[in-house]
Amino acid sequence: MLADVEFTQSFACTPSELFGILVAPEFLEEFASEVGVTQRATHVSQPSDSTVVELHWKFPTNNVPAFARRFVPDVVELDWRTSWTDLGGDSMLGTYLARSGDPSAQFTGNMSIRAAEGGRSELRQSGSVHAERRGLIPGSFITGPLESLFHAVLADEAKVVARWLNQSA
Repeated sequence: MLADVEFTQSFACTPSELFGILVAPEFLEEFASEVGVTQRATHVSQPSDSTVVELHWKFPTNNVPAFARRFVPDVVELDWRTSWTDLGGDSMLGTYLARSGDPSAQFTGNMSIRAAEGGRSELRQSGSVHAERRGLIPGSFITGPLESLFHAVLADEAKVVARWLNQSA
């Protein structure tokens, strides 16, 4: 079952500053803590003309709405890989793939950073959540809770970015 996710935030900084925050290992550690990740591994590399961020997270699913918790395990393991390319002119484009084994789910999509009005930058994240059947539970019952969880993770990311910029989210 597929569900579309879209999330846009605006920050008072340049696109380069925002990008620098999103790929900083210290930021990624703080972001993981904000989300409630209990175990994590982070790797940032710069092959050729891109920047790649790889995360391996284990986190509780207590952010999933109560009615849906029975459809997901207590802890989810997530491998998340984002590959960023500088498009020039204060624009960056990232593609991401995040996978979980239980429940069997995949988050795929794009992220972009661009200059916005008033000296601000816009971070736009869009993509799809796909979940497969978990035992007798159809994927459609799992997709909604995972979509909610993904939105909560992105909202937490925005809070941490705002803290790094000393702004309110």
